[in-house]
Amino acid sequence: MHQNAVPPPLDYQAPVAEPEVMATTIKLMDYLHADEVFTSPVQSKQFLNSLSYDDFKRFISLVNGVERDVPISQRGVVGGPSLFEQNPILGEGVQYRPPGREDAEVLLAETLTVAQELDDPGVAGLTLAFAINAIHPFGNGNGRTGRFICALLAKGYDGSPEAQRYFSDILQETKGREVLNPNPAEHALDERIVGDMHAEVERRQGYTVGTAPAFLLGGYDAMPDEWDASNLMVSETISAEDRAMLDNVLNDGGSFPSLSILAVMPREVLTPYIMRRHDGFVLIRGDELIPSLTSEQIRQLAGVSRELKNEYVRRLIHFSDWPDAQAITNEYLDSSLN
Repeated sequence: MHQNAVPPPLDYQAPVAEPEVMATTIKLMDYLHADEVFTSPVQSKQFLNSLSYDDFKRFISLVNGVERDVPISQRGVVGGPSLFEQNPILGEGVQYRPPGREDAEVLLAETLTVAQELDDPGVAGLTLAFAINAIHPFGNGNGRTGRFICALLAKGYDGSPEAQRYFSDILQETKGREVLNPNPAEHALDERIVGDMHAEVERRQGYTVGTAPAFLLGGYDAMPDEWDASNLMVSETISAEDRAMLDNVLNDGGSFPSLSILAVMPREVLTPYIMRRHDGFVLIRGDELIPSLTSEQIRQLAGVSRELKNEYVRRLIHFSDWPDAQAITNEYLDSSLN
């Protein structure tokens, strides 16, 4: 546990927010009685500690719905879409696929429990923001919602013009990330967690750490921005259901597909499909491996892939247990608090 931190005074000098965003922010803060309920980090933490899980869901759904102007009937935890990135050569591809809707509720409930047990409001706020980014419970605006919750706990809201401007800025889609960006990728926290998970699977499967394949190459008869279940290079005996299952595993971005394959397939089975490039980078030859997969192997991959993604999120929301948790919190919050 961490001791309550006393934040520096709010002295925010950013340009005035866009009028419509400022108006939405003031409306939201007035509705929440924010200048009474969230005056300081300590008061914000007391509010968080008073919430049941259903209350917590209603609160973050309210924030997300108001800042996106979503009707009340359409608000709630739904499980967000995959995140995409643009490669100048290969086109658009999946960067990160969040946990499925069936797991989002369990992970969010665990996040709330962890955050409520923490002493430091800033660490609790960052925990919630990390989780909202990683679980991606809403169709859009997850980053903005995470920034808002993080800022309430890390600095509070006193209703001053500076506070109004600050919260209005972080509720802007692009500009907000320049002010406060509690994204696990910002300080390579996501790489740290996946790297640890990869090393553990390597050891379990009998590899020397650092020698197992880190990425899958190919496996689809199409360019990355066209990848879907229909152009998977699987055997003709694979059903449409299993195709869709495998597509969810492989079209996940980063090293999660190779991590799932590495966890499921024994070293001696996978070895013929491993390629070591001249620069030492180790890959799985997807164009050769994917056609060899059986329905049973695909179902194993789907189950393990789900477990690995949930494990990644759990390690992220339990970052407060790490020896350097306070240093991580300072990295993310210091520039925003000054």
